[in-house]
Amino acid sequence: MIMSYKPWSKEETGLIKTHYLTAPKAKLLRLLPRRTWQNITQKAYDMGVTGRSFQVDPQRGNAAKYTINIDFFAEWSQDLAYVLGYVIGDGNVDELLTRLTIVSKDKDHLERINAAIGSNRPLYQRALDNPYEGAKQTWSLIVTSTAVVHHLLRFGIEPNKSISGRYPSVPKEFWWHFFRGILDSDGNILFSPKAGLRVTIAGNRKCIRGLQSDLSNLFAIDSQTKHLDEDRVKLLFLYGENAERVLTLMYQNSDSLRLERKYTQWLEWNQHFKLMTSCLLCDAPLRASKGEKLCPSCRVIRTRLMNRRSDHHRRKGTWLSLRALCKPEESHLPVERLDRYI
Repeated sequence: MIMSYKPWSKEETGLIKTHYLTAPKAKLLRLLPRRTWQNITQKAYDMGVTGRSFQVDPQRGNAAKYTINIDFFAEWSQDLAYVLGYVIGDGNVDELLTRLTIVSKDKDHLERINAAIGSNRPLYQRALDNPYEGAKQTWSLIVTSTAVVHHLLRFGIEPNKSISGRYPSVPKEFWWHFFRGILDSDGNILFSPKAGLRVTIAGNRKCIRGLQSDLSNLFAIDSQTKHLDEDRVKLLFLYGENAERVLTLMYQNSDSLRLERKYTQWLEWNQHFKLMTSCLLCDAPLRASKGEKLCPSCRVIRTRLMNRRSDHHRRKGTWLSLRALCKPEESHLPVERLDRYI
């Protein structure tokens, strides 16, 4: 009889330390007859014994059929931040803590994610549970690796994440890639000339609260929430200029991983209905409707540079470039952009 609720003995924890990373699953179950596989993997994770990959079972002779880059999940990067956000929306970890599944109707996008994580396992075409005219085919990206799952557990990705999943702490430098992953999986972009621009994201309470907090504290962007205290899907909303700023930041350096159909929506808005533009010198947001090219502070800098240029011409008879007129404390400014404005 399995008595998995009993405290772990020193002998059992010693067996995990010695054998968990190298022994086949069947051997571990024989060494720990009172424990289920889920108990063993969870205890190994609690003890910090991680990094187990697929092992060959000598009785079955089943060498690894598929491979994956486990190191991809070990250190922060732009692509890891994106994949983590996407998994929070459309991913799922099984109860045995051995498998990650990501489901989407965007097959090409799943193929790009599959390539990013270094997996050679093909996508699985899911059967339509309720076929009807217009029903869309969905695909599954499957990763079977306890090492990958344990990395994801560190970020709050766990079974039943839609109810109890934690919100991860993402480094600021990678935060917009993380946000783009969430929006691509569980968000949408809506706009019209009459109603304006709106970004919506769905998630559990911790996720929505975490996103709202990070937007406010890290980037001074206001957002609204809905249904946080109700037994239904929680929502985050961004409107107008706040939505436009979020999308502008989110799509910077996004070529490697982004859902192209949503990116196309942003390009259409940006081309025809744009509310905000950026200062030529400091990239501060400006209202596009006013036709301004520089923020108030940079207009002062421009005037100062032009006065120096005029003074030099009166004294020397030659025109200097704006770059040559910059003082050391102004050397970081991209004054070459002013050539399009002067």
